Amino acid sequence: MALLDDVRIYLDIESLDSFTQQKLNLIIANGKQRLRKIVPDWTDEDFENRDCSANSLLLDYCRYARSNASEIFLKNYREELLQERQEYEVRAEEALSDED
Repeated sequence: MALLDDVRIYLDIESLDSFTQQKLNLIIANGKQRLRKIVPDWTDEDFENRDCSANSLLLDYCRYARSNASEIFLKNYREELLQERQEYEVRAEEALSDED
């Protein structure tokens, strides 16, 4: 199932007209961009993988953004986002160590 369909189901949107589809695609793109500023190594596959925290955070971001409250998402998910950022920094440091 495509990410757009996952978002649509998560947000309880039954029918998807062209305006709603465009809006959801924009919200998804903005969410990926914002989340990648925090965890730069997240890929599109991470966002589509239901077992990855990138996916669940993106779905929650979309819920907030659809309600015009994306800035509140960053406050409410601060701890999770900080944890993900710390894990990213550890992975990046380990990758640098492996190169040496």
